[in-house]
Amino acid sequence: MSSSFGETPVADSVESAAQRVATHIQNTIDSADVYNKLTQNGSTPVSGLGDKFYTKGTPEFVLKRRISIPEELSHQIKNMRSQFSMGLFPEITRAWVVIDSDIFMWNYETNDDLAYFDAVQNTVLKVALVRVKSDVFASHITHGLVVGTVTDLSLYPVIMDSDPSSSISGMAIDASHYFKITLDNSTINDIVSTNNGRVFFTADDKLYEFIYEIAITTKGVRIYFSVVARNVAYLSGHGQYLSQLTSKSLSQQDVRPQCLRVAHVRFSPEVAPTSIYRDAHRGVSIAYADQSICVMATTNRHIVWALSDIFHPNTKVYCESMNDLHVTGNVWAIAPVSDKIIRTLPPEPGMLPRLLPHSFFRQSIEQRRRLIICSNEGVHEFQHLTPRDALQDALFEGGVEGRATVQLWQQLGPTEVLVLALSILTSEAAIDERIKDKVHQFYSSYN
Repeated sequence: MSSSFGETPVADSVESAAQRVATHIQNTIDSADVYNKLTQNGSTPVSGLGDKFYTKGTPEFVLKRRISIPEELSHQIKNMRSQFSMGLFPEITRAWVVIDSDIFMWNYETNDDLAYFDAVQNTVLKVALVRVKSDVFASHITHGLVVGTVTDLSLYPVIMDSDPSSSISGMAIDASHYFKITLDNSTINDIVSTNNGRVFFTADDKLYEFIYEIAITTKGVRIYFSVVARNVAYLSGHGQYLSQLTSKSLSQQDVRPQCLRVAHVRFSPEVAPTSIYRDAHRGVSIAYADQSICVMATTNRHIVWALSDIFHPNTKVYCESMNDLHVTGNVWAIAPVSDKIIRTLPPEPGMLPRLLPHSFFRQSIEQRRRLIICSNEGVHEFQHLTPRDALQDALFEGGVEGRATVQLWQQLGPTEVLVLALSILTSEAAIDERIKDKVHQFYSSYN
């Protein structure tokens, strides 16, 4: 547990205080990578089997609203013939539904702006929203829609049009300018993209890159073309490709050998190794995981587990809070969203991005944390309560000596709680103004 600023003797110098702050900053940097906590500094390959890894207390995810599927879309779903899927594009605040060869999207924030795209001729198997290269479409187009069907793969520009009077963005898909390749009887499995516009997809257990370019002739004529996808292969020890290339051979500079190793196994709550494959109701059908949270829909798809580490910044082992979320309908997609106050710069070419600090220390730059879950009954929006939110509620309800306030002090540590209190004291938000007197008492009591 961190030591309190209040424990510092009055005679401590400014240099000593600066050193204390530097120590906390260094601890924040050192704790960014969860590997040491997960593996106990590399000593254990397994975690999650035991009560010390999970806690269950005050709900951390609270259902704020459920947005029904637009009525006209519900009618289309009833007329489905063979293919149905749905998901989320949080980058443009859109939920999407695929019905056979038709694609529907609507704004899940405002529950309007239903868009209908019927330019695809064959049954749609996969869709993905990707960032596009800056020199391919018009400068204001930043995203594209990749559509994979039973026969081909296409990339369409996505046009976002904002209304200055309402700040609401409309959306359109340009079917007149697109790139297309055939899949040569392969079945597409998945589609992903990079931040600089490269698009990759898998088909029949092989990895391909979808290359799309524009050529400009000396007369100023622009020629849009897409290249037959190349199979991204790796060299064997004898210099031979492990799988056949569908385009020109790649040099060794084009090939990046990689080794994928299992570094750690984290078991889910209430799951033992002997029961993973026997208890079907404990299986997972849809999941999302990042550095801070893990959300899993069980096989019946309406019970959702949400695991978060935001309330456990200083534990010696990697600990998570467990929440049971109830969602109507079958879950199809899960996505966390937040408003980022500070935009980080991309890494230098060839360099990896820095690890983000523990989610507890990102509260001031990531606000309105929400969890969006899409089911065939609609879109469910859960508010992700942070330790700062919990401290606000604890001080408002019980004051400085209240049970909830004391529990936060014990769980998070004095330094972290005092820093959260300071953020409330310096805030101009109305919700913080109502408890500033109690925050002053807070500092007086623990100083």
